[in-house]
Amino acid sequence: LSTVIRKLEEEMDAQLFCRSNQGVTLTAKGELLYEYAVKMLHMSGEMTKAMESHASGCCINIGTLESIAVSILPEILTGYSNKHPKVSVQIENGPTFGPNGLVERVLGHSCDLAFVSGDVEHPDIRKWVIGEDHVVIVTNKDCGETVDFKKLLQNQILSFPTGCVCRILYDRFAEHIGVKSKQVLESSSLSTIFSNVVAGMGVACFPKSCISFYKTRFPVYSYELPEPYTRMEWSLICRKDTYLTKPMKELIREAQRGKPYIDGVAAK
Repeated sequence: LSTVIRKLEEEMDAQLFCRSNQGVTLTAKGELLYEYAVKMLHMSGEMTKAMESHASGCCINIGTLESIAVSILPEILTGYSNKHPKVSVQIENGPTFGPNGLVERVLGHSCDLAFVSGDVEHPDIRKWVIGEDHVVIVTNKDCGETVDFKKLLQNQILSFPTGCVCRILYDRFAEHIGVKSKQVLESSSLSTIFSNVVAGMGVACFPKSCISFYKTRFPVYSYELPEPYTRMEWSLICRKDTYLTKPMKELIREAQRGKPYIDGVAAK
């Protein structure tokens, strides 16, 4: 203790304590320092309370694929919002990769967390795997039990913009079976793509998780791509240097609670 007192007096360049046979008392400067120390401790406590209060009622910016937005995200956010009604969640859609993809938005700090698909590996990204999905080709024609993919893929392809993992896997499969890619009609809207499939404008490549949602609304057929071109991973990502607040940690736990999600359905 004596060493600590001596170092403090040296740092303040002042005698802070008066030592006598009766003990140690504060000098005038020691009393002044004590007043400031009490104020600082009080402010520190107030700062902690303010930060905790802000965290409990904060806003979390979430990026997501539209396929996840219509499949597992409603279930995740319903469970989360019931437990954290003061937390505001802002959602923005986009593809996983590309110049304005979700990975880039997370790296650029515009999204705190993002639900993505595919093999996301980056030195500045941290991820939690929450499930998997499968890529299917959607058409308005019944192709029977045995699908002729070479014939099916001769149609115009309707797809999400560049950066969509389904489209990446579709292109790899088409190249594998020797089918040259036709003209691509891009849209960021699932409903628009499904409407065009129904109208006979082409075929679409989608995550299987979307099919159950839209098959009740559109007369379409779906055919899963063969391995190894069908399976894709679902993950929740953030920057490695992101400070995870309590609400953010709870959201990650809520997303993992139903793990593994397979094609949009939580395993029992």
